[in-house]
Amino acid sequence: MLTMPGMKDHPPMKITGFTATVGADGKTLVAKLPRALPVGTYVVNWRVNQTDGTPATGKINFAVK
Repeated sequence: MLTMPGMKDHPPMKITGFTATVGADGKTLVAKLPRALPVGTYVVNWRVNQTDGTPATGKINFAVK
């Protein structure tokens, strides 16, 4: 999700065109974007299946300045 100055009430915008892989440590998820993100605040909502098949979800908030 992206928010930009002057767009406070804009609905979330999905970011596509990226690849995601598991890092060499087997615990890190690495997302490679096709281009740099614009300045703004973002939320990454993620979901994975654990080794026993149980889903795990989470959310990471970050900002690009």
